[in-house]
Amino acid sequence: DLNKIKHILSQKYNMVLFPEGTTSDGFSLLPFKTSLIKAAIETSKALLPVCIIYKDKDGRKKVKDVIYNSKMNFFKHLYNFIAIKNLSVDVCFLDKIDISKNLKRRDISEKAYKMINGVFTGNPAM
Repeated sequence: DLNKIKHILSQKYNMVLFPEGTTSDGFSLLPFKTSLIKAAIETSKALLPVCIIYKDKDGRKKVKDVIYNSKMNFFKHLYNFIAIKNLSVDVCFLDKIDISKNLKRRDISEKAYKMINGVFTGNPAM
């Protein structure tokens, strides 16, 4: 709920949101939901885009057994996820996006998407 997100942000807390709003196949990003950006704009909070990439022991993207969707049993998935051997996780913190009430949420969302997708695909946006 957007009002709950705004309330938490106004209390000086940070939040982690996954802007796709659902789970992708793990090989590409889905379009971001701009409604999640609205709370940041209305509370004048900066965004810190983060890209998470799971890799196998050879450095290839690992998707099988990593991706979770709502049709799965969460605890069974968690157990299987924890049991994965030779899994590494790249967590890439990107440049902060300062929020201004003059910016449109679609523009902010597109900027964050391009930044994250650039790292995810190995083609960082300039």
